[in-house]
Amino acid sequence: MLSFLSCILIGTFVLTIVMAFKVYSLNTESSIHKISAISISTIAITAFVEYEILRTTSVDQVDYLGNFHSVANIIVIYLSVLASRIFRGSLKNGLSSFWEGFFFSIYTICAISLVIVQLHTSDLLVSHSLNEGIWEYKIDPNHQINIAFTGWILCSVVMVSVFYWQNYFETKTKKKKNLLFWLAIVFSIIPPFMAYEFNYLPDSSGSNYNISPIMFSCVLVLTWVHTNFKLFEISPIAAMDNILDSMSNLVIITDPNFNIKYVNNATLTELPFSKASLLNMTLHSFANELQINDLDYLIEQITNLTDKELFDYEVSIPLDEKQYYNFTISPVFNVQKIKTGYLLIANNLTDYKRAEVKLIEYNHELERSNDELERFAYIASHDLKTPLRNVVSFLNLIQRKTKKYEDKSLNEYIDIAVSGATQMNRLIKDVLEISRINANELRKEPIDLNDTIFYISNILQKQMIASDASIQSDYLPTIEADQTQIKQLFQNLIENGIKYNKNEQPAIKIIYEEQEHHHLFQIKDNGIGIQKDYHKKVFEMFKRLHTLSDYEGTGIGLAICKKITTLYGGKIWLQSEQGEGSSFFFTLKKAS
Repeated sequence: MLSFLSCILIGTFVLTIVMAFKVYSLNTESSIHKISAISISTIAITAFVEYEILRTTSVDQVDYLGNFHSVANIIVIYLSVLASRIFRGSLKNGLSSFWEGFFFSIYTICAISLVIVQLHTSDLLVSHSLNEGIWEYKIDPNHQINIAFTGWILCSVVMVSVFYWQNYFETKTKKKKNLLFWLAIVFSIIPPFMAYEFNYLPDSSGSNYNISPIMFSCVLVLTWVHTNFKLFEISPIAAMDNILDSMSNLVIITDPNFNIKYVNNATLTELPFSKASLLNMTLHSFANELQINDLDYLIEQITNLTDKELFDYEVSIPLDEKQYYNFTISPVFNVQKIKTGYLLIANNLTDYKRAEVKLIEYNHELERSNDELERFAYIASHDLKTPLRNVVSFLNLIQRKTKKYEDKSLNEYIDIAVSGATQMNRLIKDVLEISRINANELRKEPIDLNDTIFYISNILQKQMIASDASIQSDYLPTIEADQTQIKQLFQNLIENGIKYNKNEQPAIKIIYEEQEHHHLFQIKDNGIGIQKDYHKKVFEMFKRLHTLSDYEGTGIGLAICKKITTLYGGKIWLQSEQGEGSSFFFTLKKAS
C-alpha cells in the first residue's frame, strides 16, 4: 500500500504535467506562458525525485537524488524571478532600464554557477538521517557554497519584491494601482515564507523532502497572476464591450441559428427593445417586430456568406418617424474556421436620406430657376434686339444729317449715343450667345479639330494679316461635340491671344495631351499677360480688365468658354504673368 505522502507526491506529479501542458497551450506565442509551463514541469521533476527519495533506504542514493532536488529548486526559483521580470516588462510596454538588465544578467550567471556547483558538491554539505521512514537532511550553514546559496536566495526574494513594487509605483491608473499594491504585498511575503519555512535557505534544523506540493501551489498562483490578463491589463473582452458600447452604430451578434446573443447600447437606445427582451430573441422575431420585409431573402444571402464576405442590406423601420438603416452583415468564424455566428452592424441613414431628398428638391428648384433665367435672358435680349437695331439705324441717319452742321457739341453727343448703342447691341448679341449654350440642345457629332483650327484661321485671316500673327498647332484628335460650340471655344481663346497682344508678331500655339478620361488642350500666346489676382475673375460674365478705348469687347467671351467646357465635363484655367503671355488650359471629357 502506498503511504499518504506517496499519494500526494504522485498526485502532484500528475497535476503538474497536466497544468504545464494547459498553461502552455493557452498562448504558445507568449514568453511568460512558456516560462510558467517550464517552471511547473520542473516541479513535476521535483515531485518525482521526492517520491524516489521516499522509496529508497540508501544514504548514497539520497545524496545523489538530493543534488537533483536542489538543482530543480534553483531552476524553479530562477524561473519565478524571470516571470516576475517579464511581468514587470509587460506593464511598461517591454521597456527595461540598463540597471535592471545588468543586475539580472549577474543574477543569471550566479544561478548557472550554483547549478554547476550543486551537481558536483560532496556529501559534506548536507547530512541525512532516516526518521520514521522519512529522510531528513541538515545543511551546514557555515559552508562557503551554502553561504553563496543563501545570498542568491535572498537576492531572489529581493528581486521579486522590487519588480512588483516598481510596477505599483509606476502605475497611474487607480484601479490597476490598487490591484498591484496587493500583488506586491503577496509576492513580498510568499518568497521569504517559502525560503525560511520550507528550508530553501541553509538551516541547522532537520528538514525533509516533501516540498513539491507547496511549491506547486505557490507557483500555480504566481502563474495564474502572470497569465491572466484581467489582473494586470484591460481584459480583451471588457475592452471589446467598451468599444462596441461607445459606437454610434447598432451592433448585433447572433449565433449560427440566428439567435441574438449580444447588442450594444446604441441598439437599445434607438430601437424599442430592452436588453432582456433582445437577448436570445430570434432574428425572425426581431425582423417581424420592426416590420422588416424580405427576411427570407436576407437569411438566404447571409447563410451562404464565406469568411471575410460582407452583405449590405438597406431597410426602413416605421418607428415614431420612419427610420432608414443600412445593415452590413458578415459571418463570424473561430480559429478552426467553424462558423460561430453573425455580426450585424447598422448605420442610421435617416438624416442622410432626408438631406438627399432636400438636395434633390433644391436641384429641381435650381434647374427650374436656371431655365427661367435662361428663358428670360433669351427673351429679353431677343426682344431688345429689334428696337435697339432701329435706334442704331436712326442714330446713324441723324449722324449723317448733322455732319453738315458745324455744331461740334451736337456731333459729339450723337457719336457717343451711336457708340453706346453699338456697344449695347454687342452685349445683347453676347447674352443671346450664352443663353443658347444649353446641355439639352447639344447636337453631338464627330469633329476633326484640325479642320476646326483651319476654319478659324480662315475666319481670322484679315486680323492675322493685319497684325502679322501666326497659329501653330499639335496634331489634334477627333471628338464628339456640338461643332458650333467647339468652334466658339477655340475661336474665343485664339482671338484673345491675337487681340490682347502688343508683339510685332503675335504667336499662338495649341498643345494637346491625351489623358485617361479627358482631352487636355493648352492655347499659349505671347501677349500682354494677366495679373494673378485676375486669373479667376476673367471667367466671370462682363468682367473686363481694360477700357473700351484700349480694347473692344463686352467681357463675356471667357465666360462662354467656361460654360462650354463645363457642359462637356471639363474645366478651364490659366497660367499667366503680366507682360509674359498667357496659357489657357481646358479639358473636355472623352465620349463614353
